[in-house]
Amino acid sequence: MKKIIPIMMILLGIISIRALATGGEDQEKKADSLRQVLLTEDIDSLRLTTLYALSEIYWKDSLSLTLDYLMQAKEIAYQTKNTRFISRSLINLGNLYQWNHANERALDYYQEALKENNPKKNPKIHLEIFQKISMCYRAAERQEGFLEYSQKGLALAQEIKDTVFITEFYNSIGLSLLNEEKTEEALEYLYKSYELAKLDPYSEGKNMRGVLLNNIGMAYNQLGDYEKAMKYIWDSWELQKEQLEDVNTGNLNYRNPEHKDIELKYIIEHIQIGMANSEINIGITYKYQGKHDLALEYIEKGLETSLKFNKHYQIRKGYMHLSETYERLGDDSKALASYKDFMTYKDSVQTLENSQLTSQMESRIQAERAEKEVEQLQLENKIKTQRSRLVNWSLMGGVFVTVAFGSVMYRRYREKQRLYRELEDKNHEISAQNHEIAAQNDQIVEKSTKLEAAYQDISEKNQHITDSINYAQHIQAAMLPTLSNIQKSLPESFVFFKPRDVVSGDFYWFSEKDNKIIFAAIDCTGHGVPGALMAMTGDAHLNHIVNIQGITEADLILNELHKAIRKSLKQAEGENKDGMDLALCVIDKENEILEFAGAKNPLVFIQNGELKSIKGDKFAIGGYQSEQERKFQKHELKLSKEYPTTFYMYSDGFQDQFGGENGKKFMPSKLKNTLLDIHQKPFAEQEKHLTTTFQNWTEFEGESYEQVDDVLVMGFQV
Repeated sequence: MKKIIPIMMILLGIISIRALATGGEDQEKKADSLRQVLLTEDIDSLRLTTLYALSEIYWKDSLSLTLDYLMQAKEIAYQTKNTRFISRSLINLGNLYQWNHANERALDYYQEALKENNPKKNPKIHLEIFQKISMCYRAAERQEGFLEYSQKGLALAQEIKDTVFITEFYNSIGLSLLNEEKTEEALEYLYKSYELAKLDPYSEGKNMRGVLLNNIGMAYNQLGDYEKAMKYIWDSWELQKEQLEDVNTGNLNYRNPEHKDIELKYIIEHIQIGMANSEINIGITYKYQGKHDLALEYIEKGLETSLKFNKHYQIRKGYMHLSETYERLGDDSKALASYKDFMTYKDSVQTLENSQLTSQMESRIQAERAEKEVEQLQLENKIKTQRSRLVNWSLMGGVFVTVAFGSVMYRRYREKQRLYRELEDKNHEISAQNHEIAAQNDQIVEKSTKLEAAYQDISEKNQHITDSINYAQHIQAAMLPTLSNIQKSLPESFVFFKPRDVVSGDFYWFSEKDNKIIFAAIDCTGHGVPGALMAMTGDAHLNHIVNIQGITEADLILNELHKAIRKSLKQAEGENKDGMDLALCVIDKENEILEFAGAKNPLVFIQNGELKSIKGDKFAIGGYQSEQERKFQKHELKLSKEYPTTFYMYSDGFQDQFGGENGKKFMPSKLKNTLLDIHQKPFAEQEKHLTTTFQNWTEFEGESYEQVDDVLVMGFQV
């Protein structure tokens, strides 16, 4: 009974966290609620569930936040030594990279998950990993890997009798064989998959049937049986249309009921994209049948939806076949225009670096053009060979017609038709190469006239922006207190300040008022120019609160600063959620007391060689506020001249920096140990030691890691 209660509590916690992640609140409210769980919870399974939920919230909007939450989950998973947690964390990281088209990096995580997972204990996780790896290979057009892992997945799925995965792996193997033009073998697997999908009573099974009908139809296109191809592709379209009606009537029956609410928008888009793909494939089949007007109608209809959802693969396929159809109709201008559109989408997928390659563009395209001309000559030679073979085969066919049975004549006729079709396809391939060369020439002529002017304009704008940011840096530097002024009041002190960009969202603040020294380390939302604007706002409000209003108690300063930030950014009625985390100390010299108040950030202090810390409150200055009135807590420490105490305040930039041997975060515990090691050194040496430590961490054994955030560490002794 004693064991059951904690387990029930954990299960209830996980259910609550999933409810937070999937509820109807807006994204930031959900995220704030989950962060509160993360700050207060110490059960590893609940922390992991929270981190996964946070990563789902930011999945499509913030790569950096999603990656950070998943990396935290991975660290906790490895600390627990639970293979299921480790595998899930690695799979989620792989999914993130695959979503962002970084297939090679995704493969690294999936392969690591494969090593960590125990297929005997967690066979379904192993199946999921096999599926993910096979899809990565498919996206990278590496057929050997695609087929290998599909077959491995099928073997395991059959061993544990998981029909859902058997269905999916049959389809994957069928597609792989289809890509290798082993059409008859491909159809065997696709039909097996379809028969299993028919037994699945859930909506996922219906989805799969729609996909399979389309794939079977394209296989018959490959065989030249266009009547069957058209039947299966139309059946696919009708099934997907029926499923769209199921969505509209709320008649979804998902294996995971939560999918019905979480992914409803995604489900609708997925169905519409599938219908568009079927429409393009219907048009392609009409093209093969020589029904060019119908081909144009359906390809253009499918393209309209594909463009709406920016599905590059379908768009490229559509424009390519549109170009070929116009060519068959003799409309060369539209054929070329469609081919240019095909090239545009092809280029947009292949590279995002054109702006960095403008100086090399002409030479690169000329080289590509030369390669295409060589390929064209090779294709022409192949076609001549094919033609001579065709003549020979035709003559042989004439001889056999006189002596062979009718069935043999029929097979030869079909073979001749196939060869003519291949020859026609080769001719279209040559025409496509010509279109590509023409399109590239047009791009060179058009771009070369604009590049110099555009480059000059960009250079001037960049210079103006750089000059403005550099000038802003001078303004921010003037805003910050000088170290000499700080050391007049606190001789034993240092400031290690390293902005990520020219200007910073971290800043430090210092003042003396009514025989009190007020000292703060502040970390504003963002970095660079947005962070610097918040820093200027925070500095102005602190000056007014302390030096004009005369408020000198640590907790009251933070209370007033929170109100001022919320008011100035109109956060009560608007959507702005910016704010700041900070640690603030007030040294009362007369009464020999140090007051501390913190918004998320702690105060670390060392007495008699022992490191201690006081946590800040669990909410920030500014941003979202759920409570009626936000009040910060004041902590007091008695100061002693006999036993001097060394204090440290800092932002999260140092501890969150990636680097070292394994490219991991520096981490809070390592930072505290570093401060403990150096606390007895002169303060100027402490600052130098932190500078060296940070540099060595980011430049470890020839590996260089980019600074991820502004860095601020302050130390003083009283």
